[in-house]
Amino acid sequence: MPQASVRFSCPVPPQAEQYFQRLLSDRGAAWLKTARAGGKKVVGYFCTVLPQELFLAAGAVPFRLCAGAWGESAPGAPLARDSCPVVAAAWDTLRAGLAAELEAIVVCTTCDWKTKLADLLRAQGNVFLIDLSPGRPAEEVVAEWEGLCAWLADITDVPVTRARLEQAIDLVAQAHQALRALFALRRRKPPAISGSEAMLVADALYYGDVAGWTAACRRLADALARAPRESRPARPRVLLTGAPIIWPNDKLPRLIEQAGADIVCEEFCSRLNVLYENGAPRGRLREMLLWLARRAVERCACTFSLPVGRRVALVRRALSDFEVSGVVYHILRGCAPAAVQAAPLARALREAGVPVLELETDYSAEDVEPLRTRIESFVGMLQAPGAEQPTAQGV
Repeated sequence: MPQASVRFSCPVPPQAEQYFQRLLSDRGAAWLKTARAGGKKVVGYFCTVLPQELFLAAGAVPFRLCAGAWGESAPGAPLARDSCPVVAAAWDTLRAGLAAELEAIVVCTTCDWKTKLADLLRAQGNVFLIDLSPGRPAEEVVAEWEGLCAWLADITDVPVTRARLEQAIDLVAQAHQALRALFALRRRKPPAISGSEAMLVADALYYGDVAGWTAACRRLADALARAPRESRPARPRVLLTGAPIIWPNDKLPRLIEQAGADIVCEEFCSRLNVLYENGAPRGRLREMLLWLARRAVERCACTFSLPVGRRVALVRRALSDFEVSGVVYHILRGCAPAAVQAAPLARALREAGVPVLELETDYSAEDVEPLRTRIESFVGMLQAPGAEQPTAQGV
């Protein structure tokens, strides 16, 4: 699995720093082996739209397979040369040995690349396919969740009951509450934590024990809340949107910060729905499953399934809440949904007076300097005296 260093520039409690360093240095590989050694059934899954709660309620350990870096082999091999980097990296990582650590894999039809990847994976092991076609109502998705719960129970011998699902929802809700506390500190001027560091903390939730991550995130947020505020000149406040950026792919965030801007929010499938999440109902099993289905199809900022109008609304809300001065739209090379959605979203934001920079890239380092030039020009424009700043009314 790809190795990556984890460094914090903000004051981090030793326990929290060690937790994130240990977990993310190998993207959870050591933690995964520990879980298996303890008799846990580890199930890999693609897409954060799938509820962690269902895996936990079935006694399984969910392990996110969406990958942010290529391994030792050539990018895309043995897939097509222009395949999605997320899928190519995941395939590469699975072939490098991760597949042997998994009991099974769940693939969500949130894009054509992952749907085809399921066909490749079926030849190697137990694969369950979740149909989340665009426009599918939440009431129909409940049937998908019920099928997944039954399939997981066959693997773990643990049925998903009302009590177990309620307990799992509470566990994940505590994690999301800790993440909201951390992201609230990014509303400060200047933010209490850099965007790239906040992003790696958020991604770590999907590679380790949920309770352990929650404790580490709380320690971090509490320390940052108590730390003296940094005194420095104001910097442009940037929101990242488009195709998700997954650890350790921190190329764009680092370039944006090096250019002199602060990343204060990300409108990705694994972020904004968590920040604006409503409490889950208690009571009947189906009511909780329906809530999880609605969270997936109505509030998850997926470039494949979320209509552009809803995505514009999500971005507008974040622009106001985080006082954003400019938006960077990330297009992952090979991701057609992100590329298609870029134009209408950018047009809506520019009409509201919000500067937008569209960037297409992948996981390689070959385009770092061209990207740096464009990003520095964009940040310089945001820094220019008299540069137009959006207001809550304007967006």
